Amino acid sequence: MPDRLISQDQMIEILTQIQLAEGKVVLEREKNKDYRLTGKEYTQAIYHQFDITPDQLIENLNYYQSKEDIMVDIYDEVLANLSTMEDEVKIKIKEKQLKIKLDSVHRADSVAQLLADSIAKNPAVISKPKP
Repeated sequence: MPDRLISQDQMIEILTQIQLAEGKVVLEREKNKDYRLTGKEYTQAIYHQFDITPDQLIENLNYYQSKEDIMVDIYDEVLANLSTMEDEVKIKIKEKQLKIKLDSVHRADSVAQLLADSIAKNPAVISKPKP
């Protein structure tokens, strides 16, 4: 058993954050081939956030991996967290797309109202075609 046992809940949070950090590094490399961050900066921030050292994380990973059922449960929760986050991002994207559509409709309505007001003030703007 590790000198400092990290709780299962905290391991779930730590591993979730590590997965997010690794994903960010991969995405950044896809966008920018010159991207030089390796993820070390992110993992250092995670260690600081959870007040752990790399050695403590490794010791705890080894401990939980020796308890296969517990480790499976931990990773199931990590995957559930990531899935929930993905769903939240998808919802935000859909909300943003809807807002863009609504803004476009409102602009079209405003233009139509301006046109209607202009015609109402000056009906001569619309002339009948001559036969």
